[in-house]
Amino acid sequence: MNKNNLQTGIWLIGIGILAFTNYWWPGIMFVIGVSALASGSLQATIWLFGIGVLAIFDFWWPGILFLIGGGILVGALFPDRKSEFAPDDPEDSEPISSSPAPDEFPPSAAPSTPSPFPTPSRAWLPTRCPACGAPLTPTEAIWHDATHAECSYCHTPLSPN
Repeated sequence: MNKNNLQTGIWLIGIGILAFTNYWWPGIMFVIGVSALASGSLQATIWLFGIGVLAIFDFWWPGILFLIGGGILVGALFPDRKSEFAPDDPEDSEPISSSPAPDEFPPSAAPSTPSPFPTPSRAWLPTRCPACGAPLTPTEAIWHDATHAECSYCHTPLSPN
């Protein structure tokens, strides 16, 4: 099942119901809550439904304390199924830019297996991106191999001339 289609359907039906009933507040919290539930985030669903219920019953104090405590318990007992670092769709994944370039490891943190790429000097890397002007350092650039990188701000491809 395509998550984008599911989310689109939830939003269109939810907004249609809100428009028909003219129950925008706190109805929108329930639409967002159903959308969060469909995406697999139980803790976000609890928060959104909880805010909606607190608004309906005008039970903000001490209701917010119950909601905060319940959200913390649910988060501890049932962590979200998806990681914030894992892409929803493999096509949406991008190269990881947080690791240093292959020749930038300090000697004590060098990987135990040799890199498949030669480790030439990174002197060819410009100090600023030619497209957006952002500062470039070997540790901030997104490396695809030893001679191909991209700007971590605008994703312009960079290679030696």
